[in-house]
Amino acid sequence: RALPMSVRLVTPTPALMDWATPVTAPERAGDDIQELLDAYGRALVDKDRRAFLATLDPRDPGFYAAQEQMFDRLMAVPFAEYRVRLSGLEEKNPEEAIAKVNIAWALAGSFADLPDAERAAFQLIKGDDGWKLAGEASESTLGQKRRAGLEDFASVEALASEHAIVLYHPPNRDVAAAAAAGIDAAWPRLQASLPG
Repeated sequence: RALPMSVRLVTPTPALMDWATPVTAPERAGDDIQELLDAYGRALVDKDRRAFLATLDPRDPGFYAAQEQMFDRLMAVPFAEYRVRLSGLEEKNPEEAIAKVNIAWALAGSFADLPDAERAAFQLIKGDDGWKLAGEASESTLGQKRRAGLEDFASVEALASEHAIVLYHPPNRDVAAAAAAGIDAAWPRLQASLPG
């Protein structure tokens, strides 16, 4: 059985993205936490493993290992943007908080992925060097687990054709190539049906 793939259509030029304004978080910690979330997303775009791990608190080995694995599995994905926007903040005490966030990303040269923005939540811990991501809190805070992504199953590769970028798992390269070729062949009809 083939594992799932993800397909993004390619724009003639990189798409401009307008991210929705988040719900206002408490000002006391909100700015510092948004800076942390920005660093987290920027490290995924820049493929900066050290910077990514610096956003994590290591006291929960399971969470730390899962995040480390996620980063490694996404190394080949050509992100243009990976935005994590703070939408709500519950401060338990001055050193602990729960952050509700909206996550959206886009690939280099593709349409922005804003309609698929995902809601999630993280546990945060504040230490001597500032706030860190310390745990997953989506199920306890939002009542549902985060939806599974390709990176939850295996390393993710990217195959770019003239009109598509296909994300896939390495065993499925032939399937991904066929999907990209099919999109390229259908592009004239698809382009005619796209708005604008």
